[in-house]
Formats: sequence, structure tokens, C-alpha cells
Amino acid sequence: MAAWNNTNKSHNNLGGGVIRLKDNGGAAQTHTISTGTGAAAGLTWCNIEKDPASGQVVTVTWGSQTSLPTLIRFRNLRILPSITYNILGNNAADEMVALNNCTVDVTTQTNVIGWYTYKYLHNVTITGGQSANFSALAASDDAVAVMAGMVGTKTSTTDAIGLVFVGNALLGYNVQRSGSTVHGNHGRIIYNNRLRYALYQKLTTSEVLLDGLANVQNLYDYDASSGSACMNFFADTDLTNVTNYVEMHNTAVGERCSRMYNDNTSTRVVPNGLIKLGVSKFNVWDNYNIKADNFSGGGVGSVGSWAYSYSVGNMGNVSLFGEVGRLATTLPTNDAQDNYLGESWLSSSQPNLFRTSLGFTQSQIMAMFTNYLAGPKAGPAEGGNYIPLGTASHIKGRVPVNLSVLKKDLAGTTRRTDGTGAAGAYESA
Repeated sequence: MAAWNNTNKSHNNLGGGVIRLKDNGGAAQTHTISTGTGAAAGLTWCNIEKDPASGQVVTVTWGSQTSLPTLIRFRNLRILPSITYNILGNNAADEMVALNNCTVDVTTQTNVIGWYTYKYLHNVTITGGQSANFSALAASDDAVAVMAGMVGTKTSTTDAIGLVFVGNALLGYNVQRSGSTVHGNHGRIIYNNRLRYALYQKLTTSEVLLDGLANVQNLYDYDASSGSACMNFFADTDLTNVTNYVEMHNTAVGERCSRMYNDNTSTRVVPNGLIKLGVSKFNVWDNYNIKADNFSGGGVGSVGSWAYSYSVGNMGNVSLFGEVGRLATTLPTNDAQDNYLGESWLSSSQPNLFRTSLGFTQSQIMAMFTNYLAGPKAGPAEGGNYIPLGTASHIKGRVPVNLSVLKKDLAGTTRRTDGTGAAGAYESA
């Protein structure tokens, strides 16, 4: 192909090429890749795809680990991993591989794409019931660049990782930062997904700066089976300086929802400690937790999350069960030690539906949703329906008139703009 391109297109590489794989005369066919190629990469994708005239399933598998040049895209194929890391990049600096409209069968092997390869995954369905490990990032700065329109379920807790992570229904998966500890995944987008839980925590290199992260309209549905938080962004001794965290219209049920901690002793230095700047609007949390300067004795250098701890810019949020202790008496208290709810909440939000003055029991709070299964922390199960009922007045009416930032909710229902709009990933019934 490179030679043909050289003769006919004046570029001696694979760029723009199309390799079509056929079925077997109307029967399913498996094609095995056993060796890589030394052909040069082009400036655009080379597509390996199912022949449009083939009516049956066409599968690609591997006889050995295969190094490919950058800009290789598999389309409309069944991908059958056969060994650890079937696809390896040739060059750590620039490798890119894409799967478009493919099915990845991880029944026997879960490790699909290996080190030093940026991945672009669009409309990928994962079958086989196990986790698909799309990268080995512990020793790499590379990542899954895009994961969009992916579907799959699994039972283990290996992470799904995407810098742009949009429109996925990966039940049983969680979403986590890159395995790299030397950069902050600037500009990451997590939008319109159904996931198990989110962990974005414990960057171990101090003074890492994260310029922006959007966490918008996701369902984090967690049965608490592994003891981790349901939603954890920059908490639990995290060392990230965060300058622009945007969190809107998420529903996170089943476990604690922690964020913006300034709790690491080594970073409690004047004048600010770690900077944790962000805004949260129109979210529903199982419980809400933050640690700033006065938590557990605090420190003079722990004021970098003050704006967030005082709810500057936050509005329309609902914490169903207060903070991690799920105590009916807990409310935000200015400068209170060991108060996970922070310094103050604005009147537009509800910091604790479980509190004594409202009189709601756990069962009554769960009954505000169509089918609340996740527990919380009691009889957990995933797969519930978290559309608020029309009678759920403490969930509804959280979005002021004309301040809705999204046209549709996670289910495709039009968001209300008349002041009756609901917090969370779903508009109310």
C-alpha cells in the first residue's frame, strides 16, 4: 500500500489507505494479524474495516503482539483479543489507534491496547462480561484520548479511562484519571454517562496544576461493594492544584461523594496550601464531604479551598443524607472541626434531607426516585432508575428560571426552564 501511494499519490506511507476484510462467502470469518508492519505512517488515518458487501461478522484477532504505525483505525469489526496487549505502538511519542463501531469481545483476554498509544474509541460495544483494559498507563503519560458512545457491563472494578468521556453506558465501570502522576489531564470532559463510580484522586506529585475538568450530567450508580467513594474528585490527600472544576447535574448514589480536600499535612503551607477552585450546581449526592483548614485541627495553610467550602458560586445542590456520617443532626457550621459539609451552603441548596427538622426517613428519601436501588450502604444493588418523581419537591425546583445549562437530561427529556427544574442527571417525572 505504501508503495502504491508512493507511485500514485506521491507519499510513501499508509496515509489514506483502506484495507477491507471480507466474510467467508456469506459465513462469519476470522482474520489473524501475526506480524506488524514497518511501513511509514501517513498524515491521516489508514482504515482497516469490514467490507461493506459482507453480511456476516468479520473478526480480527492476533497471533502475537503487533506493533503498528500511528493513525491506524479499525472500523465495523469484531475485535477478539488473544494475548496481552494485542496492539502496541511503535513510538512512544506519537502513536494513535482508533476503534470505530467495533465490538470488543473480552471473554478470554481483557488487555487490548498497550503502552505508548493514544486511543480513540467511538461506538464500541464491549462483550464478554469482563473489564476491557484499554491501556497500561502506570508507566506512561499516554491515555485514551476519546471514549464516546461505548456500551458494556462488567463485574470487576478495573477502570475505564478517557480524557474526553462522553455518552457512554458502561455499567459496572468506573472512570479514573490517567495512571500518570506527572500531569493533571487538563481540560478533561466527563459528560452524559452512566457509570459505576468516579475516582479522580490522589495525584502523588505535589503542585500538579489542573487547568480544567468538566463533570456534567452523569449517573454514578454504586453498590459500595469495594468500599470506595461513589464520586471522589480531588479528595483523600490529593495533591492537585485545581483551578477550574465544573460539576453540574450529576446524580451520585450509594456511597460518599468527596471533593476538593485540602487535608495533606505537607501542603498546608502559607499563604494558601493547595488551590482548589471550582463550582457545583444542580447535583444530587448521596452524601457530601469536603475538608478545609479547620477539619481535624486543620492548618494555617489550608485555605485554598475556602471559596468552594463556603459555596461561592454553588447553587441548587441536594445532599440526600448529609455527610459521610449520615447523621440527622448534621448541617454546615462555620469553622466547625470535623464537619464534612463545609462552612456554609446557600439557601438554594439542601445540605441534608436526612436532618431531623425535615423528618424524612431513609426509605422516604429513596422513595423520591422512580426506583432507588443503591442502598445507600444497606442492601446495595446497581441498576436503579433515578428519575425524581413528580412529587419529589425537595429535588425539583432547584434550577432557577432560565438558568438551565443543558437542553436535555441524561434520558433525553427536555430540561425545564420555568424554575421547576430538578437537580441531578434526570429531569423529574
